[in-house]
Amino acid sequence: MPRTAVYADCFDPPTEASLWLVREGAKLFDRLTVAVLEPTDWPGRESLFSLEERLAFLGKAFSGLDNVCVMPFFRPVADSWVLAAGADYLLNDQSQSCPWGSRREFAEGRGDGSGRSVVIIVPPEVGRFCNGIRHAIGFADWQEDIRADLPPAVWAAFLERTGNPLYARWFDVWKRYIGTPPLPPYRALLSAYREPHRTYHGFEHVRHCLEMFDWARDDFRQPYAAEIALWAHDSVYDPNRQDNEERSADFLNRFGQPPSAVRDLVLETTHRGTPRSPDGALIRDIDLAALAVDQAKFDANSLAIRREYAQVPEMQYRVERAAILRGLLRRPRIYFTERFAARSEDAARANLARAVTLLESEERLA
Repeated sequence: MPRTAVYADCFDPPTEASLWLVREGAKLFDRLTVAVLEPTDWPGRESLFSLEERLAFLGKAFSGLDNVCVMPFFRPVADSWVLAAGADYLLNDQSQSCPWGSRREFAEGRGDGSGRSVVIIVPPEVGRFCNGIRHAIGFADWQEDIRADLPPAVWAAFLERTGNPLYARWFDVWKRYIGTPPLPPYRALLSAYREPHRTYHGFEHVRHCLEMFDWARDDFRQPYAAEIALWAHDSVYDPNRQDNEERSADFLNRFGQPPSAVRDLVLETTHRGTPRSPDGALIRDIDLAALAVDQAKFDANSLAIRREYAQVPEMQYRVERAAILRGLLRRPRIYFTERFAARSEDAARANLARAVTLLESEERLA
């Protein structure tokens, strides 16, 4: 006689533990029905992932298991998945006796009282949650707490619904390259980039730099060091000081000593002298990539930078800012790398020339 079983859960979201349990269960039975439950009778309960999304993910996860069938089921329990699955066994993890029910409901659903349960204990190194992971949302350090319990694709989608999706890439690069807990430095960076005096050198500038990094990643010799350096390069920003880059280079030291390459690359954003390495040239070009954005965005960025120097008198700001921009225009080439020169040189020069003309005119900047 074929041995048949059913495993029922919301899978909202699917976890590493629940996927492992199904794969292990498939080794024990000739047919295993994965019953994806929809909590239609829970007042105020909204699914984090739609039923269609959960079915699609699970179907892909178990595509190589011919004896596993993924199906949607609805409550009440005894009238739906128990009868429809026609299983001899109820598969459980150690945290539940039966979703939304009991062994009695399973036995009654079979009609002859013969239903039996099989409990599989999920090793802690696999994951802590087969279900109930939603209850962790909102508690202290909840993102850090559940990161390892979700498959990568689910984690990325989960963050899009519950938090900042850039945390996923920060988590990966910090854990891979530094190895200490990634949440404390991430929080410190967010706090720094959200300082109220920052109207240009904030998190959106970092986001743009990371987009440029992704575009140029294959050119880097040490991409992990470069990515962390870009996260940190404006972590300290005080318009009244001249040592922002030096202080930014040391910002992450308290969270685990980054390799010297990270510090060296942050210091490249002083834009003094010539780059010390090919990666340094790329970092400099990424930091100046915003010079080549479209005219409307460039003008908005210029006004944002002016607001950061609101304490500087108008005429002084115009003279000093124009001198900086003219210095860039006098270079034989603004960008050090062929990649960025081909992409951005002409647009950057057009924007800078127009900005210098405005600064040297009597037209108001804001």
